[in-house]
Amino acid sequence: MPLNYNKIIVGSGLYGASAAYLAKQRGEHCLVLERRKQVGGNIRDEWRDGINVHLFGAHIFHTDNEQVWKFVNKFTHFIPYVHTVMAKNGGKMYHLPFNLNTFNDVYGTIYPDEAATILDMEHHREFYETVKYRIIT
Repeated sequence: MPLNYNKIIVGSGLYGASAAYLAKQRGEHCLVLERRKQVGGNIRDEWRDGINVHLFGAHIFHTDNEQVWKFVNKFTHFIPYVHTVMAKNGGKMYHLPFNLNTFNDVYGTIYPDEAATILDMEHHREFYETVKYRIIT
C-alpha cells in the first residue's frame, strides 16, 4: 500500500511541530522528517534527576501577536520573565540599557524632560572639552 501524504515537513522543532499540528487539525496526513533521535529541535528539554535541563540553552518566548500567544498556550504553561541587565559601578548597581530608572539612580531625576536636560548638558560638556583639547594640542 503506497504512503500518501499531503505534506512533508522537514524538522520537528518549533515551526515543524506547529505546522504538523495545524495540518493534522485540518485532517491532512504529514510526514515529519527529523535528523535527531528526539523531536523538539532546539527547544527540547529533558528531565534529569528531577531537574528540567535545557539541552540547547534557556528558552525565552515572546510575541506581541495575540493569535500566536493563544496558540502556544494550548501546549504549555509559561513562566513570566522580564529580562533585566544590570551593571555595577563604584559598588552600586545600575539598570542597562540606560533608561529612566538609571537616570533616577545616577542623577535623581524622575521625569523624561529632566533626563533630556542632563543629556543635553552632558553632550555640550563633552563637545566643548573635545574642542578645547583640540585647540590646546
